[in-house]
Amino acid sequence: MTIESGPRPAVHPRGVDVLTGPAASRFAEHTPQTLFAIDRREDWGVTGLGMHTGPWMTDAEGVHYPSSVAIMMDSVLCGPLFVRRPGPTMGMATSELSLDFVPAATWQGPELSAASELMQIDASGGLTRGDVRDSSGNICTTGTLWGRFFPIASGDSPSEPMDIPGPDPTATLTDMFCGVPQRTHSGSELQIAAAPWLNNPRQVMHGGVLATLSDYVAVAALDGGAARWSPLSLRTNYFRPAVEGDKVTVVAEAVQRGRSLAVMRVRTMGASGKPFTHSMVSYAVKP
Repeated sequence: MTIESGPRPAVHPRGVDVLTGPAASRFAEHTPQTLFAIDRREDWGVTGLGMHTGPWMTDAEGVHYPSSVAIMMDSVLCGPLFVRRPGPTMGMATSELSLDFVPAATWQGPELSAASELMQIDASGGLTRGDVRDSSGNICTTGTLWGRFFPIASGDSPSEPMDIPGPDPTATLTDMFCGVPQRTHSGSELQIAAAPWLNNPRQVMHGGVLATLSDYVAVAALDGGAARWSPLSLRTNYFRPAVEGDKVTVVAEAVQRGRSLAVMRVRTMGASGKPFTHSMVSYAVKP
């Protein structure tokens, strides 16, 4: 994906410019769809999407993150609204993405599938719901999405490309996000860039990526991290887009940390301090 205008500086806390560093070369031809091994299932947005399991659903230690399905879910849940938008001069954006995870899910590969259905629509937007199932047909995740329509230039509504070879066979969330969250006195934090491989065709950070990123940072604040805690629910509200090249700071704070249950609040913010998203993530200790 090309950059239409010169990006603002986006520097990792360790001093690595992720827009020109090794990750930029490694992921130059990728999109969230290709990195997370997502492909169409017949009529996109109506029949559904598929997602192969692999390292892209884990961190550098090999720990699985259920929230990685947010990329597929944001796309498949947007579909029924996008294909029914009022006209070609209207685009669609996610206002709220809510995911609930089945604690006993096995996430059996080699493929997951997601399908969605329209619940409500009007001139301003609408509501959809859908599920993620494993290769045995068991539900792993269920979700809903509120979307809103907004005016665009006629024909300026690119679809998400699915034809670029991928995924990178060894890429993990740690590789794609170019860093490991650091613990703070109140939670955890990470600074990344709205890099091309994390963005949608409108060159803003993919909504599902922002949701996954919120879990990736939040769980790092809990003792034992993702190896010990499993997400029960992830609710993300979207306020404004993180444009390609923006520096994105992710801050997670504990609302409640108990022995077996925890709730984290996560904000993603730009250099000005204005929020891109706000998430609430609830966790339970793994059996």
